[in-house]
Amino acid sequence: MLRRAARRLSSSVKAQRNAAIQKRRDARLKTINTPYVAPSVDARERVGSRGVYLRHSTFEADGACEELTKLLRRWSAHSLVKAVVIEGVQGAFRTGDRASLYRAAAACDAPITQLVDGLLLPGGVGLGGRGFRVCGDGAVFVPPLGAAAVEAGVTLDGGAAFACSRTGNYGRAALVSGLPVRGTALKACGLATHVVTDHALQNLAEELADVADQASDAAAARVAIQAHLDDREQASRALLNEEGEVAAAAFLELGDAAFVDGDVDAILGRLAKLDGDDAAEAAAQLSTHRDRAAA
Repeated sequence: MLRRAARRLSSSVKAQRNAAIQKRRDARLKTINTPYVAPSVDARERVGSRGVYLRHSTFEADGACEELTKLLRRWSAHSLVKAVVIEGVQGAFRTGDRASLYRAAAACDAPITQLVDGLLLPGGVGLGGRGFRVCGDGAVFVPPLGAAAVEAGVTLDGGAAFACSRTGNYGRAALVSGLPVRGTALKACGLATHVVTDHALQNLAEELADVADQASDAAAARVAIQAHLDDREQASRALLNEEGEVAAAAFLELGDAAFVDGDVDAILGRLAKLDGDDAAEAAAQLSTHRDRAAA
């Protein structure tokens, strides 16, 4: 009797153990068969700095704007986070509260540095907050009133408008001329704090992370990062893309000649008196989208 009871107990224990093993196997199999879903915001952490890489898909993803906002607020409250570096696409989120994101960026104690080596969309300008925006000499600001931008649904954003509002005629030209902005003209328009060669931009994220790691706090990191970026810009000055700098000089010359005030009719009148394709293109775009420009 006792022997039979022991056998039954042993069988029950084996059954439970086998069921547990099968459950773990099923869980592992489910994990293997589940497709990998990349996070909306790719964040990388180091001892004293945080890095963010933004993909094209980030700006389409639901909740990505809110996720980045939460990250910035959390890092700002963390005394050991001394710098934030943003790489990748610099665009505008299709969904989400961008105003809250920009407020979080502006309130972040750790300096935020944007590295731009391609297109800079109007919606990407506000991501830098009170920090730095470093553009490679191949970077191009996509004008919100340009034909391609209008067709693609790119709209004027508060971040770009605020940055350009402080640079007078150059910023006004960047916002309403419909012409792309390149090279050192990006800095003159308030769209960049530094312009370096694309080559210098390649390792800059790691360089800034090293600088931040060595700083005592966020305030010291801000000073050190500013000095490092100034050095990189100075070293790049003689090596900037010549074609881009010719385009930059032409853009600034047009800004001085035609965009000295915000009166649309006056701007159009001055553009009509100028020769060249850029003046004609700016006049055509401004005439077509004058309601958006006036707003």
